[in-house]
Amino acid sequence: MACGASATAAGHGAPGRHAVIEVRAARPEDTAEILALFRTCFGHERSAAEWHWKYALAPHGAASWVAVADGALIAHYGGVRQECHAGGRPFVGYQGVDIMTHPDWRARVFARRGVLVRLAEAFFAAHPMDAYFGFPSQRHARLNRLLLGYEDHRPVGQLRQSVAQRDGVTGDGGAEPAEWDSLDAAALDRLWRTCRRRLALSLEKGSRYLFWRYRDRPGHRYEVLSAGGWLGRLDGIAVLALAGEEVRLL
Repeated sequence: MACGASATAAGHGAPGRHAVIEVRAARPEDTAEILALFRTCFGHERSAAEWHWKYALAPHGAASWVAVADGALIAHYGGVRQECHAGGRPFVGYQGVDIMTHPDWRARVFARRGVLVRLAEAFFAAHPMDAYFGFPSQRHARLNRLLLGYEDHRPVGQLRQSVAQRDGVTGDGGAEPAEWDSLDAAALDRLWRTCRRRLALSLEKGSRYLFWRYRDRPGHRYEVLSAGGWLGRLDGIAVLALAGEEVRLL
């Protein structure tokens, strides 16, 4: 899907006075330019391997859309497709990721039909869904609320616990470190189906999701603890990320 529009004032890629903006699905050959835009917008690198992992290998699919002006990539809008459940009812959601606009074009974003608005509209038209969610910047959250009908954002809380000494978990049913490759996919899926019934709202987190999200992510390492019961039954898992002296429970 593509749409043309005119923009007045020069910007990224030195567009002419009436630059034509093309909105379309991203192509493999766009990756290097998207990663350069990511570095400009967020101030750190994203590897091609991680980009491929996120968009090409996501277990339920993912979508990547770009806006191009005079041959230069100026904005990106992404989403990872999630299978979701609410009160036992399945629905499709997209988790918003990598939403970015080149700084030279941000002053134009709040126009009635700014580049990011048109990019979002094309994304939603091409990918039917029941919900779209994520953690946008304050600026993008305000834009989404004013022009795209989003709900207002809500505060997010963190639970933190300082631990002076960790003696480990002992006794029957205790959790022990495990290797990702030692976890059985069928056992993980049985555990997830049992847990999902107790949740009012959830993303599908069976073995396909867990292995993709934590085992197979390039450039990141996640630890896993497992708790077993009778006859080798898997009773629970916990995924951890270690950051210096901090342990993040994921």
